Amino acid sequence: MTYKFAPDFDGRPFRGLIIVYISEAIPEGTTTTLPIQFSMAGVTSNVTTAGGANVTVADLPGTGIYLVYFDRWADTLQMLNVI
Repeated sequence: MTYKFAPDFDGRPFRGLIIVYISEAIPEGTTTTLPIQFSMAGVTSNVTTAGGANVTVADLPGTGIYLVYFDRWADTLQMLNVI
């Protein structure tokens, strides 16, 4: 499942917290092992936990607000919690 960030920070390096609102539910029947991905500035990254495991469809409780840490230099995109 891939979501696209907009704007893409004009390709500049970015490190910090991003609050993400997912307004559409993941479609019924989607494979629960499918990794959650975000695309920004033409780069697609898997969302991981703080421990480095991929966040999958099964890990998302549905629509809502998610807190994500993004570090372009380290190519890190970690889901911190669901708000």
